[in-house]
Amino acid sequence: MLSAVDPMSEDFDPYYRWLGIPPEEQPPHHYRLLGVKPFEEDTEVINNAADRQMNYVRTFQMGKRGPLAEEILNKIAVAKVCLLSSTQKAEYDRRLKSEIGETTTQQAVTKPATSQEPSPPQIPTPPAAPPEAPPQQVSIATSAAARPGSRRVAREKPGKRSWQKTSTLVAVTIIVVLLLLNGGIWIYNQFAKSDEANAEDKTGQPTNTAGTQTPVTAPGEMPPGQNVIETLDLPTAAIAGEWTRDEDDGVAIISDSRVRYAKLHLAEELPASYTLALALRRMSGGEAFTITLPVGSSRCTVVLDAGRNRSSGIELLRGARHNDANNDTTYPHPLLATDANVIVRCLITPQSLQVECNGQAIINWSGEAADLAVPHYWDAPQKDGILLGTSRSSFRIENVVIVRN
Repeated sequence: MLSAVDPMSEDFDPYYRWLGIPPEEQPPHHYRLLGVKPFEEDTEVINNAADRQMNYVRTFQMGKRGPLAEEILNKIAVAKVCLLSSTQKAEYDRRLKSEIGETTTQQAVTKPATSQEPSPPQIPTPPAAPPEAPPQQVSIATSAAARPGSRRVAREKPGKRSWQKTSTLVAVTIIVVLLLLNGGIWIYNQFAKSDEANAEDKTGQPTNTAGTQTPVTAPGEMPPGQNVIETLDLPTAAIAGEWTRDEDDGVAIISDSRVRYAKLHLAEELPASYTLALALRRMSGGEAFTITLPVGSSRCTVVLDAGRNRSSGIELLRGARHNDANNDTTYPHPLLATDANVIVRCLITPQSLQVECNGQAIINWSGEAADLAVPHYWDAPQKDGILLGTSRSSFRIENVVIVRN
């Protein structure tokens, strides 16, 4: 329906074998995937259904079908996040209803007509004659008006109808001219306001969270601003794994390399459009650094140096992982070398996400926020702010700055 289906083995169909979804109903929409009725409104029903499906599919993760189980789990996580968000659910329901309507129409068009003999043409029945009205008395004035030559008969003067048409045309012309004049004045005022705004701020520079102008920095440099981690309450922010302050400066934060999914929560109030900049350095390990952040009405996870190939991208885009063939944000080369200082900058608007590493463009995505999701292994109960993560690697995070675009 709304998301592409990953190629499945010809000998094994996990949708059918595990979830009872036959091939003719694949790829399943979110409701079918969770096993609830289409357009279900009860969030408790949706949440319980998603947990039930995920718990069952997880039983296959350790077997030979582990990669397929991981793919199904990701798709269930995408469906759960979408249907539990009122904004995303409304947009998804609109698209699903449209697609269901198109499918029904196509089926009706392609359905063969049943062989039936044509019915004989219907012979129209002439209308019955109206009953005769009873005779009525006609007043003398009416009779007089009906007689030819009577002064009471109104006669249309020659040229009167032509004069009325001319008057109507003139009135319409005057109205159109007035509308055009008002429209021209409005357009002029809009351009004038735009020119004034450009005259007041010709740099087009972003502002920090206080609303003041922030100087533009060169690619690969940290923008000036408050370092978020200086005032971070580390015991509260460290929601998974062990995170410690650097003993040398007492500011930088170091992650534990022994934990597969270490997570650090930055509870910041973010505007709709903003820039996130991080200064970090890999200390040990060879796996991923992740950034989970809000984009429009949704959230997504950016992974850097993930997997055996150390590739990067948006981890779940329309249900596809960052290194899938149908995920067009994949960056195939390693970025975070050991003991190398790296500046990562993310530029976010409600419909776009751009990521650069030391000034080099890595991700340039734009589209519908409903296509983005957070995989369950990088998610957290906290849905606000930003979530930083590391996987079996130790990173030193020196500076985090957030500015309003």
